[in-house]
Amino acid sequence: MRDLVSVTGMVIRTSALGEADKRLVLLTRERGKITAFARGAKRPGSPLMASSRIFAFGVFRLFEGREAYSLQGADISNYFEEIGLDVEAACYGSYFLELADY
Repeated sequence: MRDLVSVTGMVIRTSALGEADKRLVLLTRERGKITAFARGAKRPGSPLMASSRIFAFGVFRLFEGREAYSLQGADISNYFEEIGLDVEAACYGSYFLELADY
């Protein structure tokens, strides 16, 4: 059985994967930039929906796979909602996330 890994990080990129899944790129303190798949994150009422938003910062619980991780859950400490309310802040925030992804 796979071991559960806890990492502290931020979602820096998301993309749709099929009908209900999301592919996340996380920038973590422990493992650097990693890819994680959130199965069912786009379904209504999914517990992974909020933790798979861009700018979400917290502790992510992941199962380690061969080439990527699977998101099991997260304890989000900050969603940085104020960034989404200000257009200029959203532009600067998106720029810095792209820079971190590079």
